[in-house]
Amino acid sequence: LTQAFIFGEFPRLVDDDSTKFFVMATFGACDAISSIVLGKLSDRFGRKLCLAVGTLVHGTVYGVLAWYTVPQHRAPVFFVLAGVWAIGDGAFNTQLYAILGAFFEDDAESAFANLKLFQAMSTAAAFFYAPYVAFAIKMYILLAW
Repeated sequence: LTQAFIFGEFPRLVDDDSTKFFVMATFGACDAISSIVLGKLSDRFGRKLCLAVGTLVHGTVYGVLAWYTVPQHRAPVFFVLAGVWAIGDGAFNTQLYAILGAFFEDDAESAFANLKLFQAMSTAAAFFYAPYVAFAIKMYILLAW
């Protein structure tokens, strides 16, 4: 669900195409950097802390988007939201793969295949219901998920 929102709904909030490109590029760069950093930090401080950081960051960004409409003349807010959101995404990406690898050492291929299957199904479901559901409802779905 998060992937569909990040790549389907979030860019629509930015009107200017060049700004939209740089906001999403910021997301990608911050996601890659945070994945590396949080992967190293989880080795030192544990997975629970990294998952807690990811949960807190995602919840904060969802809350801001649900209860605050960012004006177009405040483009730096979109960059901050994208960068912070990417930190949470990086936390979930690294930790989810690490946890699956640890729990399913004997059958890792099936575990990762199922992860990708359910990610694809939930992303497809979110893209299918997106035109029929109001933005605020989508935010509440993400907050509840």
